[in-house]
Amino acid sequence: MPFYEYECADCEEVTEALRRMVDADNAPECEHCGSKKTTRKVSIFNASSDSGSMPEMPSGGGCCGGGCGCSH
Repeated sequence: MPFYEYECADCEEVTEALRRMVDADNAPECEHCGSKKTTRKVSIFNASSDSGSMPEMPSGGGCCGGGCGCSH
């Protein structure tokens, strides 16, 4: 399950909640002030590999992972 961030319209604090994707838009109440006026924030997705570095793109750009139908 992913974490979502919700900002409170009353106290402007951010609450994190572990929720199912289908429940993401059902905003929880603020854990700081109890207000029900919370809205989901746009969060940045982060992924890392075991090596800690991002994989390199093949020279020439484009997809080339084999599943896209390119001829590289």
